[in-house]
Amino acid sequence: MYGRRHRLVDCDAFTRSYLEDQLGVSVPPSEPEPEDGFAGERHVVEATAPLRPYKRVAPPKHKFEPGPPRILRFFGKWVDGREGQGRVETRWLAVHFYLEDGTMEMVEEHDKNCGRYKAPIFLKRCKLPKVRNLYEYLRKLKKLLSN
Repeated sequence: MYGRRHRLVDCDAFTRSYLEDQLGVSVPPSEPEPEDGFAGERHVVEATAPLRPYKRVAPPKHKFEPGPPRILRFFGKWVDGREGQGRVETRWLAVHFYLEDGTMEMVEEHDKNCGRYKAPIFLKRCKLPKVRNLYEYLRKLKKLLSN
């Protein structure tokens, strides 16, 4: 409030006498409140729905009864590169498929002192898109990642 100008529009009798007698401030007679230019717009803004309303995510529908997690585990390898191109790199993976919500994750299994980063997650737990031709999808994905 310091350093700002304020206009006193109305006050009660005690405040008026205190300001005039004790502080020496001249108080003008009561007048109507000025209109708030934003008040009309505020009601319009509050009444409009957001363009992208926030929705609560429904809890996943479980296919199985809650309890100990039911996970399918598969082992595989990822061969990166071709023999004619020089260096061929092989990564050993464990694929975990969670039956309760249909998600999967891929965990990389390292040997001790292999020089790789310690975090084993190759693909974090997520739902994969359903595609008709998996080979075409993986080929396009590899092309995107290589660029």
